[in-house]
Amino acid sequence: MTASDTDEYLTTGWLGRYLESQTPGLPDTLPEHPLAVDIGPVLSLSLLGKNGAMGIALNNPTQFVYLVEQGNQIIDNGKTPTPAGFELDFIRRVNFESLQYSEQVKGAASAGANKISYPNSSLSDQLALVARLIAGGLQSKVYLVSQRGYDTHANQITRHDTLMAELNDAVTAFTQDLHQLGLQDRVMGMTLSEFGRRVKENGSTGTDHGTTAPMFFFGPQLNAGIYGPAPNFENLDDRGDFLHDFHFRQAYASVLSQWFGISEEALKLVFPSNPSLLPLIRVTPTLDKVDFTGDGKLDFADFIDFARAYGSNNSKFDIDGDGTVGFSDFLTFADAFRNR
Repeated sequence: MTASDTDEYLTTGWLGRYLESQTPGLPDTLPEHPLAVDIGPVLSLSLLGKNGAMGIALNNPTQFVYLVEQGNQIIDNGKTPTPAGFELDFIRRVNFESLQYSEQVKGAASAGANKISYPNSSLSDQLALVARLIAGGLQSKVYLVSQRGYDTHANQITRHDTLMAELNDAVTAFTQDLHQLGLQDRVMGMTLSEFGRRVKENGSTGTDHGTTAPMFFFGPQLNAGIYGPAPNFENLDDRGDFLHDFHFRQAYASVLSQWFGISEEALKLVFPSNPSLLPLIRVTPTLDKVDFTGDGKLDFADFIDFARAYGSNNSKFDIDGDGTVGFSDFLTFADAFRNR
């Protein structure tokens, strides 16, 4: 949640630092819509900034409005010069932010509508609400949902199969809904976990906490595929854990850089360690990279030239620079052609 190193102790979350870097006026000046929405009872630590919470937590939009209205009856805007004044001011600030955002949340939830039926699970319900909020016009940049139950110290195989099926079905429904709503190009999804699993089975047909885990990404703007080699079961650390191929900070930083378009300077504020980036997001190339005919425009003639070069190693048409004119280059060219 903090994206800190093992010997580093941070008091802010990586998403909180990102959102704070993009809204320097906080907390004195609040944006019109919440910066982030955590679908749950408590705001994730990843959304904690140096000046407090950088988003709101809600289970149900109607309940959220009710709590705000009831709480606002007993809280004013004055400062309290007492030993507990700081804590009380913090509570008041949270209440004030909630009050400001309650109508936007309720309005978006009412205006948005799901186009498909979701499976019966808590995760599906959360994602359905996210789709509804986006469709209803809420402009929050980040939405967090959670799926519990992966602490599989016992009877792992059955529980894990069930959890993965639930994840698969919920994300499938969510992406289909976004497509029906015409929102698919605006949303990118990422999974993360606060712990991995150890390789060796324990005595309860489960596995204990480990140091590595896979991450899943979904969305039409991704460079789809598998990143990194298959896990090496013979090359483990002295505790019996996999050695990671990519650090999770690389994934976080790549999302902030390539999806949210954060500047290099701001990225260094979020991640002082300056992690290297992964090519997660397809970047629409500039005209000079896809204007193969050199006539100053992108048209069918460029497509013909590209098609003739497909499968070759002609560097002129190798947009992603991997040494071959392949399907990844085609997807990038198609995006540029569509958005010309």
